[in-house]
Amino acid sequence: MRKHKKNKQVIISTNPGPREMDFSYFSPIQTKVYGNFDRAFKIFRSLVQSEKVLSIYKEKQSYEKPSVKRRRKQNESIRRLIENEIKQKKILSGEYEKEKIKKQALKDKRRKERLERNLDGR
Repeated sequence: MRKHKKNKQVIISTNPGPREMDFSYFSPIQTKVYGNFDRAFKIFRSLVQSEKVLSIYKEKQSYEKPSVKRRRKQNESIRRLIENEIKQKKILSGEYEKEKIKKQALKDKRRKERLERNLDGR
């Protein structure tokens, strides 16, 4: 509580801290558990990430001045443009397809190893 003197009157004000979060624009996220909780939790996490629930929550936790917001958005757009230019250069040079093939091969290798581990463990 703070006491302010104004016109010989004592005004007592309380600082409530951050404003309460308005959750009305969040839609409920549900997953069904069919005996495997880990799988259901993994699906739930991916849904939360795809709906950007946590990023919106963190964004709303504190006030962002309009000038800071404008600067942040401008920097994000510049970063996206640079990333797209790099991607276009890789596509034109053929390097993008090579990286894509390497990533797919690594993904297939990991999937195969995981399947072998599961078969050995049973």
